[in-house]
Amino acid sequence: MTSLRYPIGLNSYNLTAIRQVYNEIDETFRKVPEISGSFFLLEGYSTQAVKAVNTVTTAFPHRDDNILVTPYVMYAPNSAIDPIAQEFGKKLRKYLLDGSEDPTHLRAYVNYADGEESLEEVYGWEGWRLEKLRKLKAKWDPKNKMRYYVPIN
Repeated sequence: MTSLRYPIGLNSYNLTAIRQVYNEIDETFRKVPEISGSFFLLEGYSTQAVKAVNTVTTAFPHRDDNILVTPYVMYAPNSAIDPIAQEFGKKLRKYLLDGSEDPTHLRAYVNYADGEESLEEVYGWEGWRLEKLRKLKAKWDPKNKMRYYVPIN
């Protein structure tokens, strides 16, 4: 099964953007039934403990996000569907980003990232944060064994 993920962290739901997403899902599933096994994940967890820590004391990014939204585009492997599925997932995330409080800065949860996001989109837009992560990486993984998924080097 091919599974593509397009995560985005948000502070709040934008009902107009969510409606655009649902309309796009409905229209696309009708046109491309091969991807109709896809789903749209809306996650909201308690953020009290995360927000209790001063954001500048840690390398963990996107501490202000309250919600994690992830379109999961799933289908049987099919190279003819790949570009359609990728465009679909990117379009859903774009609706959400455009309707967010900060449409110029995508915030993608690293464990759901699709691999095309920039380091800033995954690890935070602050230059000092990336530098801190690089120093921690050099200290705790000097042989670069943990380099597979969204490497920070």
